[in-house]
Amino acid sequence: MLLTGGLLLVGELRHRAAAEPMQTMPVVPAQALPQPLATQALTLALGIRPADPSASQLALTLKACFTSSLGESRALVASADGQAIYRVGDELPGGARLRQVDKQSVTLWFNGAEQRLNLVADGQSVLRPVASGEAGPTPSLPSPRLLREVP
Repeated sequence: MLLTGGLLLVGELRHRAAAEPMQTMPVVPAQALPQPLATQALTLALGIRPADPSASQLALTLKACFTSSLGESRALVASADGQAIYRVGDELPGGARLRQVDKQSVTLWFNGAEQRLNLVADGQSVLRPVASGEAGPTPSLPSPRLLREVP
């Protein structure tokens, strides 16, 4: 056992002696790092325009957001014509198009610029909780004939 340990020690020392020393990376001066692009150049390249305050505002109110990880997010939007549920890509009243649905807001494309429509908190809830004494709709159960035991 001592002989094996001695041979391993000699082999390790030879390996360390033959290994090349680690090379250090050169230090890059701070001025050689790339500078961030100008905001104006990015907006021009991506085709995004800043919101124009003089552009006509949409008369839309976001009532509810229904987000899904499967890409089927929807938004309940109220306008002068009434309320309706819209999916991403649908056209809203006034000519805006729904681009994205978040938890508390939606992003619209209107007049060549993005606009954010936030969820209103006017105290009126679209969804109301069912009181404990109030009878709600009972879910329909599948027929017991369709259920079978799986071995």
